[in-house]
Amino acid sequence: MHISSPPADGQQSSLFIDEQTKRPLGFGGYVVLTAFVAVLTFVLSHVNAGREIEIDVASFSNDLRWGLALGLMYWLQSVASRTIVIDPGASREINFGYNSRNLVVFACAVLTAGGVVVIRQMTGRPPSGWLVLGSLLAFRFLFDISLGLHREKKKQATESQRHGE
Repeated sequence: MHISSPPADGQQSSLFIDEQTKRPLGFGGYVVLTAFVAVLTFVLSHVNAGREIEIDVASFSNDLRWGLALGLMYWLQSVASRTIVIDPGASREINFGYNSRNLVVFACAVLTAGGVVVIRQMTGRPPSGWLVLGSLLAFRFLFDISLGLHREKKKQATESQRHGE
């Protein structure tokens, strides 16, 4: 049993490219990018109307547990549904590119949450981790629907070509 799927016919790897070297990001690049977006998430979840980080040890511990639980849940869902794409004959960078979708979803969620934080600050509301989590769930849902529709459209086009021959 495999925990991954091979790339679909014609599937392109969506590589993140280092602007200075013009080479695809390796493992370290993905770690730095993910850590940067995670720090933005932390800041957005805990910045108050005075633009100060507002958190105590208990809240930090709770956020860390929830973040690890959600990360594990997303990973298990990816394993169970075999959405992780690995081409054994391709380089590590190419394989990272096949799976960069989740990082794009994460970044979109954090950017959206940033806009909501500004609005909450203007109205004097307290910080909330639900801003990022809510937008993460919404973007993940939209990306999953988009991917499903794209695959179904491609499948129908392939079937119609087969029947048209």
